[in-house]
Amino acid sequence: MVCPEKNFSVVQKECYRTDFSDGHLVRNRTNLVRFDGFREYNNSLWFPEKCIDESFYEEKLTVVQSVVFRNVEVNIGIEDNTFSDIIPDNAIVFDGVKGLAYKQSDSLSIDSLLKETVKSKRVFIYRYISIISGLVLIFIVLVIKYRLYLKDKRERENKTEEETK
Repeated sequence: MVCPEKNFSVVQKECYRTDFSDGHLVRNRTNLVRFDGFREYNNSLWFPEKCIDESFYEEKLTVVQSVVFRNVEVNIGIEDNTFSDIIPDNAIVFDGVKGLAYKQSDSLSIDSLLKETVKSKRVFIYRYISIISGLVLIFIVLVIKYRLYLKDKRERENKTEEETK
């Protein structure tokens, strides 16, 4: 489980073992790890102050381990530009938060790729709107033609009735 308020840090992890017993699927929890007391360090890095690890055997708690983190320092003396994400060229990257997918390229920044993605969505929407507008226009023309046809038909029927009298 992740926490969006803490930059999507993992706050709980569960492990399960699945077996078939008497033809039924049995799912037993084997491990539960909880991270508590998060503290924000530089660059929105959230780190827990405490970790509780519970081990289970056949759904019964067997071992509990607790770890407390003190005097934590993160990347002291290391510049941010030391770290770089190595994403191969032409890899499809999905941003689950923004719901966007883009193709990685060295020649474009992520921001420009996001702008291009938004632009392409706008183009798609404009095309969609123009198609709908065209269909509405065709529908209106067909309705007008049908009404003129009905009017003409009524006039012919009235003329035929007058001739028969």
